[in-house]
Amino acid sequence: MKKIFWIVMFMLLLATSLLAMQENPNPVEAIPDVFTSLTGLAAGVLVLTSFIKKQLKTEGTITIIISIAAGLSISTIGWLLKLGIFNLVEWYYIIIYGLIAAIMANGLSTWEIIKNILTALKLKVPKEKEV
Repeated sequence: MKKIFWIVMFMLLLATSLLAMQENPNPVEAIPDVFTSLTGLAAGVLVLTSFIKKQLKTEGTITIIISIAAGLSISTIGWLLKLGIFNLVEWYYIIIYGLIAAIMANGLSTWEIIKNILTALKLKVPKEKEV
């Protein structure tokens, strides 16, 4: 049993040291990644909402409203700059993608539900980013 424990500990130590050897990514370079998919947009909404929630000390419905406003704001910026999923789409995609990202950030849905909503509305369904 002790041998298994030490083998597992060695593997964790090796994995940790390999991860630590990677370069630290520049956070400014990661900003355009928010606009590459609805999942990235939802992550951006979540980060912005968490920051505002912490500053204003809000809870409940007010936080959901802040999340929706954050989703619409980030979507507007993406559409104005023609970034990622907002490239070559009409202005009303700001509202659709912003609301969907806010819903996803609040944990009220899954990607399958969102994809079905977009398909039902006969709108462009963004491709999932392949890893």
